[in-house]
Amino acid sequence: MPRSLPRKKWPDNLDQETRVKAAQSAQLSVFFVQGIDPCEVLVAEGLYGQAASLIRQHMEIIGAIDEIWAGKRRSNQTPKISSLPHRLRQHHGGLSELSQAAVPKYLENIHTSKSGELVGASTEPGFKTEIALFLYRLELGLILLFATKQDEILQRIYGKGLDADEVRFLATAVNVADKMAKTVDEQTKG
Repeated sequence: MPRSLPRKKWPDNLDQETRVKAAQSAQLSVFFVQGIDPCEVLVAEGLYGQAASLIRQHMEIIGAIDEIWAGKRRSNQTPKISSLPHRLRQHHGGLSELSQAAVPKYLENIHTSKSGELVGASTEPGFKTEIALFLYRLELGLILLFATKQDEILQRIYGKGLDADEVRFLATAVNVADKMAKTVDEQTKG
């Protein structure tokens, strides 16, 4: 039987509304974190439609966390992603098309296999570098955005967020990710 983890006590001076928002954010944060590893595995295995669903869900989780803190979260409604940076949210529709098998050309690109003169849909997933890099980049961007959101939440609850080393680590991760993305773009174009 799983052991119950001790609950972290909220600061005594935290008002009830903030406690509720913090609890809701924590629940969504767990949901996000639990999806990180499966997403990486799905991309690595060439299961791009399934990975697209998870990445889209990660966008919506971050949107829901933003809605909670803005006082705009509505139960039983899909979260809006308008609070996400444009460079991330612009791909939400394409992820939906891919995850819902709405565009036959996507499926053809992902699942068509050639063996001699035979051409057709393959039941075995195939790794496609361009698609994998695209999905990895989106997920990495969302993970980094999620980390900054966690910092903001910690500041609201405890009056302090990430420590100086964690902030430097996050900034370094963002810079490395940007440089890698530019390098990959140059390599795929050339």
